[in-house]
Amino acid sequence: MEWEYASHIPFIGAVELATLAKAKGVISDARVGLADICAAVLHARLDKSTPLRVRTDWSNEKLSPEQLRYAALDAWVSLQIHHHLSQISHAEMITETTLPGTPVSVLHDDNQVIAHGILSAESPTSKCRGVNHTATRARVTIQHIVVPAAILSLHATSLAQMGPVPFDVLVKKSKLRTQSVVRNQADVDTQKTGINIIYSNTNP
Repeated sequence: MEWEYASHIPFIGAVELATLAKAKGVISDARVGLADICAAVLHARLDKSTPLRVRTDWSNEKLSPEQLRYAALDAWVSLQIHHHLSQISHAEMITETTLPGTPVSVLHDDNQVIAHGILSAESPTSKCRGVNHTATRARVTIQHIVVPAAILSLHATSLAQMGPVPFDVLVKKSKLRTQSVVRNQADVDTQKTGINIIYSNTNP
């Protein structure tokens, strides 16, 4: 987690979000920080560039309003992440019966999650962006990019070079994992709260 727990008293009931996110198939590396988990789960940016993050007076008995706001935001984001992760079913490989519109995660060759989207509702065609459609490949509508620089092996180009989302690509079925619709609802839920996840000293 982001904060070190200085007390010698064991904290019972703590949940390591990175470990949980990896188990749910949202991320592939449990060593990532809260900002990366926030991007993968909530599809939102949590700004950790503020100088508050490296201040040495966090152990003071009284914290500044800015510090309290920063800590509260981390706590609120962590709670939202846990809420969404707890509703995501374990990832499974797609099958012949997996329906169009099913939310999926796209894995890289090293099994890192690089994008999220849905199985395309478009009728299978012979080609997609010049790549042949076969029985071992699926057409996916990419809705959220996790790793822009990741190369899509079938298209031999990066996700960032594909243009703005949404867009369709062909992906090997072995590199797709189904996900709960809750993941794609995360953006909507975050917007409904009216709370800005990007930290700013000027926020009320």
